[in-house]
Parts: sequence; C-alpha cells; structure tokens
Amino acid sequence: MKKELRLKELVTPADCFSLEGKRTIVIGGAGKMAASFSRTLLAAQCISLILVDQNRSALRKVTERLSEEFPGRDISARFCRADDDTALRRLARSVENTAGRIDVLIYSVMSKPKDYYAPLPDYPRRTWDEALSGNLSGAFVATQVLLPLMKTSGSIIYVSSIYGIVSPDLRIYGKSGANIYGGKYPLTLPAVYSASKAGLIGLTRYMAVYMADKDIRVNALVPGGVYDHQDESFYREYARKTPLRRMAAWTDYNGPVLFLASDASRYMTGQLLIVDGGFSAW
Repeated sequence: MKKELRLKELVTPADCFSLEGKRTIVIGGAGKMAASFSRTLLAAQCISLILVDQNRSALRKVTERLSEEFPGRDISARFCRADDDTALRRLARSVENTAGRIDVLIYSVMSKPKDYYAPLPDYPRRTWDEALSGNLSGAFVATQVLLPLMKTSGSIIYVSSIYGIVSPDLRIYGKSGANIYGGKYPLTLPAVYSASKAGLIGLTRYMAVYMADKDIRVNALVPGGVYDHQDESFYREYARKTPLRRMAAWTDYNGPVLFLASDASRYMTGQLLIVDGGFSAW
C-alpha cells in the first residue's frame, strides 16, 4: 500500500468521531449555536476548549455552564473582538503559551452592529462595513494568525448560512410581527448577511487548497434557519418553504460540526455541508 494511504482504519464510532487529544478553539463561542455544539465537542473528549467572544457576560455564562456540565475539563474563555487584528494576535500568543497548539478552529460569528436591520435604501455604510468585518474579515485574520499553531491533520470550520447560497425570501419577513431581537426596525435579512456568508464559502475553498499541503482541512457548515422564538406567522411561512416542514433546533447542528471536526471527514476539504431541512433543494 502507498505510504500516504497507511492510515488508521475508521471502523467504530470512536474511530470516526472521537476528538480525544484534540485542542479546539471556537470564535463566536458565546453564540447560541456555538454554545450548543461546544457540548458535543466536549462529549467527544476534546482535550481542551477555548471559547472566544466579545460579549463578556454571555461568554462567562456559557463557560460556567459548560464547566458545570463537564467538571474537571480544560474549558477557558477569552474576550476578543473577532475583527480586531491586534486582539486576535494577542489571542494567538496567549493560546501558544497555554495550549501550545490548535487542532480544530471553528469560526462561528454573527455580527449585528447598530442599525443592522435597517431597510436597504437607508442602510448605513458603517453598518455594512462593521457586519462584513465581523462575519468575513475576522475569519481571514483569525485563520492567518492562528495557522502557525495548527500542525498536521487539523480542521477549520467556517459557519456560513443557507443565505450564502440562496437568497432569502423577503416575503417571509414581511409577514413577521415585532422584531424579537429588539430595535426600531422590523425583522428582516439584510444584504450584508448574505454577502458576508457567501464570502465565507469562497474563503473556504481558497483556504482548503492553500492548506492542503499541511494536511489541514477547511470546510463550511451551511445551516438553515433556526427556531429562536420567532412569532408564529414567521415560523409557519418558513416551515412551509422547507421540505422537512420545520425550522432547525440548535442541536441539529451538533452532529454536523462533530463530523467536520473529527476524522469522520478526514478526506473532505473545500466543501459545503448543507444542513437546511431541504430548504435549498427546490
């Protein structure tokens, strides 16, 4: 057998999905999706988990909750803006001094600056720039500064969105009631979200090819809409457009993230893992 094919056989669930000995960092770790799949990463026995976020209070709560659920595990929190180059470089130095290396890097950022839900004709340029910076530019810089800490057989996962590959049906949002996320504007899906999440897909493919020689895989998770207590009319309209007739639960993405982080996907790079209930199938 050729030397490059002399790999450990993947037969059992443990062979495929164990993260034993792996060090993981999650940027955007205080978000609801990241907080959910972090539990699965810990359950898969990753040796350490570093959660990074700019929301101090939410980050503290998530870290405390995970530490209670997984006592004695190496779980830490680092405050850092995802689009702050200086802070990210400081983070990289800190991780190098403490963990020494990273095996899995997950970028799961959802930037919602002031006036994020403003209507398109009045959308502020500063809001566009800030959202694009957090959702996309931060992924590039984080990868750039943390790459030296990734050795071989690493995995990078960018969390994109179904609206990075198809346009949102804005008629769904037009039937929504009050914006559950607050503010003076009704709930909608701004153009910067689609643009930035589509950009992550392009970044995924570029980085996958660039890092292939180091045996570092780069893939994108493409999630569909998640039920987050939107009003009933919005939920019904979204579910009607989805073949599985429902929105996702947060934990629906735990398995896909584990797949991308683990050896189960060791021959997969530069790809999109679309988990949308069939939303993009028609």
